[in-house]
Amino acid sequence: MSARLICKALALLLVAAAPGAGAEGLTREQGDEILRELRALRAAVERLGAREVAARAAPPARPARDLEVPLADGNRIGSPDAPLTLVQFTDYQCPYCARFFRDVLPELKENYIDSGKLQLVVHDLPLDFHANAASAAHAARCAADQGRFAAMHDTLYGNAQALDEAALSEYAANIGLDRAAFEDCMKSGRHRESIARGAAATQALGITGTPTFVLGRAVEGKVKGPQILGAQPAAAFAARIDALLEQGG
Repeated sequence: MSARLICKALALLLVAAAPGAGAEGLTREQGDEILRELRALRAAVERLGAREVAARAAPPARPARDLEVPLADGNRIGSPDAPLTLVQFTDYQCPYCARFFRDVLPELKENYIDSGKLQLVVHDLPLDFHANAASAAHAARCAADQGRFAAMHDTLYGNAQALDEAALSEYAANIGLDRAAFEDCMKSGRHRESIARGAAATQALGITGTPTFVLGRAVEGKVKGPQILGAQPAAAFAARIDALLEQGG
């Protein structure tokens, strides 16, 4: 019922409740019933009004943009021969990225990555307001130098509240890295420029938040596909992946 119709119903009830509305007036019970209906209608008007105000204030939904992103600067989880690639722009301190890691990635890994249908390529987008995000991204790349990116990726997300320098070194030892080589890599800052350059290129595409994804087929070192915003449910990713696979992905 619209706000206008509810207001008309209120007016009719008020007329009915007015003195002399009936030949013999209203009984007490009838009056109480009308008051209850008036209160219910008033509450309905207030709720409807609030929804209408919110609808006017909400920005219109933006259509998904197609993006073309390079793969060279990312780290891979899964087979490079997979027919589909999911690119993730991530920040190791981002709670929504952690939600994707915890609630979505295990299902994608079991159903698509481990079976060779999909590879995940992770691009670093450390956000300025996360104090340890850049060093965590650097730690992931130092681990990748030793062939252990996936293990460090999982460890960082599993310990997102403890990403200080000492903790990162401990994680390196826990996943079997050469600890001295890892610490040398961290101190050298050898990946710092690459991370900053990649983040600048990502922002130039209009990607400023994490996690952001692009799903498509890798062609000549690039993936083109619609931008996917946020840690959407696993079923949403699965539907997109299945649709592409059915198209001959």
